[in-house]
Amino acid sequence: MKRSGENEKQIKDALKQMPKIESNVDKDTLFQRVSSEINGPAGLRKHKRFAFIPVISTIMAIGLVLLLIPTINNSMIQNTNDSSADQAMDNHSSLERSGHDEESSNDAHIMQDKKSFDAANNEAGMMNKESDSLIVQPSDGDKMVIHGAVGDLQGQYIIPISLVVPESSNRMTYINKLDSYLQESKWGVNNYMFSDITFRIDDDNHQVNVKLPKDFSLQGSLNAAMFEDQLAVMFRPYGINKAVFKKQVNLGKIGKVKQLPLRSKKVIYKKYHAAENKRKFLAQIPINEQADFSQALAEMKKDEEPFNIYETIPKQANLSVETNGSRLEIAFSNGDRIIADQKVITMIDAILMTAKNFGYKEVLFSNTGNDTVGPYDLTKPINVPLGANPVTPDS
Repeated sequence: MKRSGENEKQIKDALKQMPKIESNVDKDTLFQRVSSEINGPAGLRKHKRFAFIPVISTIMAIGLVLLLIPTINNSMIQNTNDSSADQAMDNHSSLERSGHDEESSNDAHIMQDKKSFDAANNEAGMMNKESDSLIVQPSDGDKMVIHGAVGDLQGQYIIPISLVVPESSNRMTYINKLDSYLQESKWGVNNYMFSDITFRIDDDNHQVNVKLPKDFSLQGSLNAAMFEDQLAVMFRPYGINKAVFKKQVNLGKIGKVKQLPLRSKKVIYKKYHAAENKRKFLAQIPINEQADFSQALAEMKKDEEPFNIYETIPKQANLSVETNGSRLEIAFSNGDRIIADQKVITMIDAILMTAKNFGYKEVLFSNTGNDTVGPYDLTKPINVPLGANPVTPDS
């Protein structure tokens, strides 16, 4: 305590030795100054205490920016996406319009292609139709041939008709309704002679019973001959050798008869074609009963244009013939290889039908230059046909 007192005394002595200071400042002003000086450090401390506020604000601002960045990015991305989507939509619309235009263009091309395709098909169909065989082959499946006959428009030659039906069909039903399957006017042939006549085959007695209408009559020798020959063409293939009438009938040049023998005649086959828009047929052309097959082939090269009858063997064709039992062997010369396929098909059709009429069972073609033509395999013997000029019930 003493030491402390000595210090205070020394301080007082020092103060007394200081020079005297006078001031004109009033007490209130002085008080304000002193207060300001006294509060100065605190104020400074207060200022220093809040010196961190800008830093914190900066950090908060940065944080806020960081928080806002995803939103801004999302917004920018969204805007970009929206812009891209809009552009994509515009592009899609443009593409859609372009696609639609292209589709329309494609549709137009498709339609054009279809027209071209249809036209090509029609043309091919016409070519195929032109290349169709004119016979019914035995290999055509489980089929039965109903034999019919009509005449050419001038009544000179017989055109056989082969109605092809399922093998299980009732033969007599089709025979008696044959006229409903014929299109004489469309084909360019004469009217069917037996529309009002009813037939009944008696296989046991090898005859066909014929029921004629009450007003039936034949006029002229040609009609009488056609009547007899057409009956033979229709029923001889079934092994029938006579037609029997219920009562005596006047057959014109043939006379009054109760029955009529049905005989096969020796014929060759040529092409009948009434007009350009009509169907082509193989027609029977009578030939001398003593003619051999070489003579038959020579006759098949001749046209008879006034009767719309045309060759079935091209004039330039050079064929040699040999017989081996029931087989007919025909060799082509080298020059025949230039003959168009359709003519070869028609030629083979006609030769096969003519060979059948001559009693042969099969024909072997050689030196043809091709193994096949149309429906024919020329590497082996070909069986004679079931009939000529096929039609079907739905044709």
